[in-house]
Amino acid sequence: MLFAGDEDGIVHFHVLPLDRAGQGEIRDRDPTAYLNAFVLRVGNGHGVEPVGRWRPLARNEAHAVLCDTLRWEQAYGGERFELAVAERIATGFVDLFDESGRFFTNWHFESTARGLRATSGSGSVTGATFEAGVVAADGHRIGLLYVADED
Repeated sequence: MLFAGDEDGIVHFHVLPLDRAGQGEIRDRDPTAYLNAFVLRVGNGHGVEPVGRWRPLARNEAHAVLCDTLRWEQAYGGERFELAVAERIATGFVDLFDESGRFFTNWHFESTARGLRATSGSGSVTGATFEAGVVAADGHRIGLLYVADED
């Protein structure tokens, strides 16, 4: 499901029930195969290069990544959403997952004057030139919130 977009940016949002096999896979130390299968299953209309390594995030890190990714365009740095809107969307996504929730990204981020910026990654979730976001799972569901930008 796409819930926002313009000619240069799209926000991808998908949440599905987590099957029994997935419950065990997500608890593994390296759930790469299961997370990649989920990304392929929801498909974003782009060719996807499988992620080689998913980096775990703490809940608060996932929230911060989503806030800054939603707030600022990745290609040119302009504001996409006002801070209050970005925080509300990020909080809504993170709160979908209970306390057992695990959060992952395929990116490394650095702090800048405008918050976190994706600097390097592994594979692709959206197939876009620029992307950043979070995949999350708990014992009941799995979901992703990714922002894709083109220059």
